[in-house]
Amino acid sequence: SVTRAEVEAYYQDNQSEFFSEESVDLAYVVVDRAAMAANLEVTEDELRSAYEEQKDRYMTTENRRIAHILVSTEDRTIEEAYVVLESIQTELGAGNAFEEVAKVSSDDSGSAAQGGDLGVATRGLFVPSFEEAAFALTEIGEISEVVETEFGLHLIKLNELAPSSTKAFEEVQEEVEQQYRNDAVEDEFLTLVTSLDELAFEEPDLTVVAEELGLNIDRIPSAKAEDRQGILANAQVRDAIFSPDVLVDGNNSPLIEISADLSVVVCVEKHQPSELLDLAEVEDRIEA
Repeated sequence: SVTRAEVEAYYQDNQSEFFSEESVDLAYVVVDRAAMAANLEVTEDELRSAYEEQKDRYMTTENRRIAHILVSTEDRTIEEAYVVLESIQTELGAGNAFEEVAKVSSDDSGSAAQGGDLGVATRGLFVPSFEEAAFALTEIGEISEVVETEFGLHLIKLNELAPSSTKAFEEVQEEVEQQYRNDAVEDEFLTLVTSLDELAFEEPDLTVVAEELGLNIDRIPSAKAEDRQGILANAQVRDAIFSPDVLVDGNNSPLIEISADLSVVVCVEKHQPSELLDLAEVEDRIEA
C-alpha cells in the first residue's frame, strides 16, 4: 500500500513532472486560391473559348527517329570522302539495307553498331546543316541527299515519324477548366492577399479584418506546440503563434504564405500557460 505521506512527498520532490501542457485557442483567416477557383461558376462556352486561345498548350510535339551513315573527313580529304560515299550510295541503290551498310561503313562508332540509329531527333541537338536535312525528311524510309558538316559527309534516314498534333477539347477539358479557374481568380487572389496583409497589421481585431474582406474565421481550440494538424503542420505558423508579439501582446500574426495558393493570418484568443497541477489531479498517477 502507498501512504498519503508518501504520495505528498513524491509530489513535492518531483513537481516538474506535474505541469499542465501550454495551450492556446486560435483564430485564423485564410485566403485559399484553390477554394476560390472551385467556387467559380464556369460555362462550357467559356472553356471552349479558353481552349481556342491557348491551343498551343495542348499540342503534342513531333517525334522523329533518324539514323545516319558518316564518312569522316578527319583522316581523308573531302574529295576522298565523296568517293567513299559514292560507293556507299551504290550499295544502297543495289538494295542493301541502310542499317547493314551503316554497321560496316559508317565512321560514327557510337551509332554504327546500332545500324546508324541516332534515336529521337530534337531540334538544337545537331549542327545546323545536319538538323535542316534531318527535319526536311517527310516519308518514313526516306534517305537524304549528301549532307556536309565539320565531321564529314552524312546520309540521313528517317526511321519513324509521329507528327505534332493538337489534343481535342474533350481530351483536355478538365485541364482547360482548372487552368481557366486559376487564371480567372488570379487578380482577386493577389488583391485579397495584399489586403489581408495590410489590414491584419493595422486592425488588431481579426473579426473586423474578416468581416471587411468577406472572409471566414476558423478556430482551433487548445492547440499545443507539438500539434501538427491543419495549419499547425506549418512551422512558420507554429513559430508565429508562440512568438511574444502574438502570444503575449495579442497582435495578429504577419501574413504567412503556406504555399503559393494559400496564405493565413492567425491570432491567439486565449492562452493557457503551463501550470503546476494540484495534488488531487495527479494523486492516482503518483500512487500508480
